[in-house]
Amino acid sequence: MRMKSTSLGVIGIGLALAATGGPVIAQQASGQANVVRPSPTNQDAADTHPLRLASYWAQDKPKTTPAPSKPATRETTTIRTEVKTVGEFGYREISSFFNIREANANVDKGEWELELESGWETGNGGDDDVFFGSSLKYGLDDATYLELEVIPINLGDGGGQGAGELELTLFHQWTSESDAPAAFATWASMRIPSGDGSEGVDGTLNGAITKSLGGNWRAHLNGYVMTANGVMGDGDDANRRDFQWGIGPGLDYQFDVDTIGMINYINRSADQNGESNDGIMEVGFVRKVAENQHLKFAVDVDVHGGNDDIANVGAKLQWTIEW
Repeated sequence: MRMKSTSLGVIGIGLALAATGGPVIAQQASGQANVVRPSPTNQDAADTHPLRLASYWAQDKPKTTPAPSKPATRETTTIRTEVKTVGEFGYREISSFFNIREANANVDKGEWELELESGWETGNGGDDDVFFGSSLKYGLDDATYLELEVIPINLGDGGGQGAGELELTLFHQWTSESDAPAAFATWASMRIPSGDGSEGVDGTLNGAITKSLGGNWRAHLNGYVMTANGVMGDGDDANRRDFQWGIGPGLDYQFDVDTIGMINYINRSADQNGESNDGIMEVGFVRKVAENQHLKFAVDVDVHGGNDDIANVGAKLQWTIEW
C-alpha cells in the first residue's frame, strides 16, 4: 500500500513538471524570436548570478557616438623666384665696348667681370689693323665699380705703340629708372703711361643717361670731355689736341631675354689739331651664351671720312664672363 502511494506521488510530480516546463522547452526548441530578452543594463543591476554567461545580440550592444572628425587642413608652400623679363629695368650688357653705353652699372657688389676684345678695321689711308685688348671689373657696391683695362694695340705693327698701356676707371650710377625718371651715371678714366715709350696722363670724364621707351626699346645719351697731356708710345704728342670731347645718342631693342640689338651714333673731336670731327655710326648686338657669359659684336662706319687715322669700316667682337 505504501509502495502504491509512493508511485502515485512520483507520477503526480512528473505530470506537474511536464505541465509547467513543457511550453518553455518547446519555445526554446522552436528558436522563435519573440522571447523577451532583458537589456544588459537591467540585467547587470538585477543579476544575482554573476558567474552566469549571458548572450548578447548585436542590437543589445551599447551604441557609441563617433568623435567629431577634424576639418581637413591644406598646407601651402610658396616658392619665390626671380626671373629677368623683357623690359625690366637694369643692366642689359650695353657696356663701354660700344661707342654709346647704358647708364646702368655692369656688376654688383663683390662681383668680377672679365672682358676679352678683338677686332679688325681698315683706315681711310688704306692700312688694315687687327687689335686685341682686355679689362677686369670689380663691384665696390651695386652702383659702383672699378675697372683696369689694357688698352688695345695693333697686332703685327711692331713697337712704338705703347704696348702694356693701362687705363683705370671708376664708375658710379647715381639714379635708376626704378626710382627716377631715367638712369644716370658718370665715370672717370685715367690713362696710365705704363706702356713702352708712353708719357703723360690723359683724364676723361664721361656721363650717360638711359630711359626706357616702352615696347622693349631704350634710349641713351652719352657725352665726355678729355684732357690730353701725353701720348702712347712714339705717337705725335706735339700736334695732339689738348681738349677733346664727344657726344651722341643710342637706341637698343631687346628681342628676348638672351638677345638685344643696338644702334648708335657719336660725333667727336679729332685727336690731332687741324683735322675735322669724326662721325661714327655703329650697329651691334649682344647674345647670352651661358648663365654668366655673353658675346658682343659691332660694326663701325665712319660717315665723315675725313681723317686718315680713323677707321673707314671696322668690326669688333667681345667675350665677357662674370663671377
